[in-house]
Amino acid sequence: LPKNRKKENERNERRREKTRQRPKRRRVLLGRSPLRSARLFDGIFVMHGFLSLLVQLILLRELLTLFYGNELLIGALLGSWLLWTGLGSHLFRKTSPDVFLRLLIGLLFLVPLETLLIRLARPLFGFGITPGPIAMVLTTAAFLLPVGAIVGGLFSAGCAWQKEKLQQTDPPRLYFLESAGAIAGGLSYTFFLSGRLSHLVILALTGAALGPMLAVLSAGLPNKKYFLASLAAVLVFMTVCATPFVEKFSRRLQWKGYVWLETKDTRFSNLTVTRTGDL
Repeated sequence: LPKNRKKENERNERRREKTRQRPKRRRVLLGRSPLRSARLFDGIFVMHGFLSLLVQLILLRELLTLFYGNELLIGALLGSWLLWTGLGSHLFRKTSPDVFLRLLIGLLFLVPLETLLIRLARPLFGFGITPGPIAMVLTTAAFLLPVGAIVGGLFSAGCAWQKEKLQQTDPPRLYFLESAGAIAGGLSYTFFLSGRLSHLVILALTGAALGPMLAVLSAGLPNKKYFLASLAAVLVFMTVCATPFVEKFSRRLQWKGYVWLETKDTRFSNLTVTRTGDL
C-alpha cells in the first residue's frame, strides 16, 4: 500500500507540473461577455469597407449633379479623398480602441447629412450658373474633409481595437477585410442598388445592417448607455432622411428656381426633369 500511494503521489505531482507548464488560454472579455466577437469585429470591418466605398460613390454622384459633371471635378474629388483619408489615418494613428466605434457612428451620421447639404448647396451658386473651377475645387474639398478624415481614421482605430481588445496585431488582415467589403460595395451599388433605390435609402439600409453589430460589440465600453443612445438617435435620423418626404423636399430645394418634377438615378448618371415657365 505505501508503494502504491507513493506512485500515485508521483503521478499527481507530474500532472500538476504539466498543468503549470501548459500555457494558459487567454479569455479576453468585452464587458462581462466572453469574446466571441473576433468574427463580429471582422464582419464590422467588412461592413466598414462596404460603407466606405458606398460613401465615395454616393458623394461623387451628388457632387457630379451639383457641378454638372466634368473631368476637373472627378480629379478634385479623388485627390481630396486621398488627401483627407491619409490625413485621418495619420491623426488617429495613436488613439484609444473605443474611438473605432465612435468614428463609425460619426460616419453614419455625417453621410446622409452631407448628401442633403450638397443638394442644398446648388442655389448658393446662383440660378442656372455653373461654378468656376476654384469654387468647384474648394467646395469639393470642404464637403469631403470630415467624411474622408473619418474613413481614413477608421483603419488606424480598427488596428488599435484589434490590438487592445482582441490581443492581436494583424493589419494585413484588416486591409484584406476592408478591401473585400469595398469590392462588395462597388459591385452591389453598380448592379443592384443604383437606379433602384435612392442614395438616402441605401445609406439607411446599410446603417440598419451595421447598427446591431455595433450594439453587440459595444459591450465593454465605459459609457455604453450613451453610446447606445447615440447609435439609436443616428439610426432614427437616417431613417427619417430616407423617407419620401425628405427626398422630394431636398430635390425641390436643390432645383430652386425651376419647377422640379422627377429625379431618377441610373447606373450611368442622375436624370432630373424640371419645368421653367411654360417649358
